[in-house]
Amino acid sequence: MTLQESKIAGGKQGLKGAAVSFLIFEIIMLVKETRGDFANGILFFIEAQLNVIVLLIIIIFFIFMYLLGRQAGANILIKGKSHYLVGVILGLVTTLSIIAVKSLVLILFRSHDMNYTNKEIIGIATQNFLVIVIPMLIVWIIVCTLIKNRTTQQ
Repeated sequence: MTLQESKIAGGKQGLKGAAVSFLIFEIIMLVKETRGDFANGILFFIEAQLNVIVLLIIIIFFIFMYLLGRQAGANILIKGKSHYLVGVILGLVTTLSIIAVKSLVLILFRSHDMNYTNKEIIGIATQNFLVIVIPMLIVWIIVCTLIKNRTTQQ
């Protein structure tokens, strides 16, 4: 397998992992939003999804997962690194990147609708890290295992 083929395989698996984790997250948020009043909850959920900032963050997430998937493919298939180690490292990198982007949005749009202090932003970032880290580690370990299994199929 060449370097380019390994990057393509890793990028595809990264996108699949991003799609699955995104769909699970969206279902959880939909259930949370529609718990009390379904009709109003679904309207608020759709309105939140059409926010330009949210759409931009989603696009950044998918691009980031694709690029890291390419890196994982090269590390696992060409360099022979442990897929568990690569999965843990990329899971932590992805989690920290998500938290950094969200914190940056909170800081940049502080004067608009969100008026958070630095202490509140740190609290939100810490809470989000604790919620996101385990699912992201699981997603990346599965993605890296699928990349590793690709060599056994060929």
